[in-house]
Amino acid sequence: MTKHPDLIVFLPGITGSVLMKDGDVIWGNSAKSLWDMVANDSLDLLEITGSDNGDDDLGDGIEATALISNIKVVPGLWKIGGYSIVSQNLVANLALEKNVNYFEFPYDWRRDNRVSARKLARFCREKLSSWRQKSGNEKAKITLVAHSMGGLVSRYFIECLEGWKETRMLISLGTPYRGSLNAVDGICNGLKKSVGGVTLADGSRAFRSFQSLYQLLPIYPVVNDGGGPLKRVYEVELPNMDLQRAIEARKFHDEILDAYAANLRDTVYVSQQVRIVPIVGIDQPTFQSARLKVDGRVELLHAYEGRDMRGDGTVPRVSAIHDDNASAAGVYFANTHAVLPNAETAMTHLKGVIQGTTIDLGKFRVSNDPGNVSINVGDVYDADGPIVISATLNAYRQNLTATFIREGDLGESKKALMYPRDGTYSCSVSLAPGQYTVNVSGDGLHTAGDVFVVVGAVEERLS
Repeated sequence: MTKHPDLIVFLPGITGSVLMKDGDVIWGNSAKSLWDMVANDSLDLLEITGSDNGDDDLGDGIEATALISNIKVVPGLWKIGGYSIVSQNLVANLALEKNVNYFEFPYDWRRDNRVSARKLARFCREKLSSWRQKSGNEKAKITLVAHSMGGLVSRYFIECLEGWKETRMLISLGTPYRGSLNAVDGICNGLKKSVGGVTLADGSRAFRSFQSLYQLLPIYPVVNDGGGPLKRVYEVELPNMDLQRAIEARKFHDEILDAYAANLRDTVYVSQQVRIVPIVGIDQPTFQSARLKVDGRVELLHAYEGRDMRGDGTVPRVSAIHDDNASAAGVYFANTHAVLPNAETAMTHLKGVIQGTTIDLGKFRVSNDPGNVSINVGDVYDADGPIVISATLNAYRQNLTATFIREGDLGESKKALMYPRDGTYSCSVSLAPGQYTVNVSGDGLHTAGDVFVVVGAVEERLS
């Protein structure tokens, strides 16, 4: 008898799913499978289909069948410690029943992440429907636990495919929301297996054919080409990089940000917004930026504008947080990307976060009445001064959150906690000039909103 009321779905990262074709494993748990693949081009999308056209089925006969259970290393690009431990821990710690209310979602990690997200949507809705019927809990939702690139697949499902309607929480472990410099290295400098200075195999062509690898490129300025400030990867010509594919990959991230901004204007979305908990690896040497050298190669650097902010060895710390305002929600462990899902401390945190979704905190408050909020918002504010928003409630509430959305600047939003004093909740923020919508919300609270204008000239922050 299972005890957890919701459905738990685990997603691996890039290279984390077993791939099969015609009954044969072409990417699996064997240490030599990568180099077998390199030898026969069995995973090369350009060799097989010419491109990733975004169709759900490329007709190449390749399908993802299971999660990689043991260590997998792609030299110079990505490492995973296998997923058997995290899977066993989730089932044991939460009293889950595999293939009943706990599922693993293998996917073809070579493909455009949109394709994987669409398949995730169908998978989750089918499994959630079955679980609701079996458990009798019509209010059951989905908790997604995702390692690395699996978090990007999950976020696209939530924001772009209305997955927020069925999802309660996303816990991401080392997800490169803003990209990873390892993808730059893999595309520009290539992937080779060498022993004793002798190259045994070169996986560069195959991995460069994967649109998913392009979608792991950093979306913020990271390249020093010798002329002024850092540039984004599609703003400079880099060796072996297809600029058009890099631009298309950026559009994937923009779709998520645009959908998120649009969703925040939906009061239903705001009232039941998916909680995203990023688990972040820190204090490990991690590439932060890149420099284009005169010999045409790209040199990876452990600093960003002279500062080493580190990360999990693969994903920079600044990239593993999905939102500028989510740092407070992040949980940080001094561990590497490969073993982050299996780290004992991370497993303990996972257990606590997921178990917490089953506790109705409303029973421990003074009133169960959701209550209404009255907000006090000015019409016009000066960008040079603090922008103060205040609110009052007709019921007790522990905290409120104000979400500011700038009109016409899709993807830009800012959240601020509102603190109570003498019965009034308030927050003070700094905002760039523009027209804004502000929504004030709380757990179970009827959301209230208003609009205002900020005037003046302040220096814009780079996105």
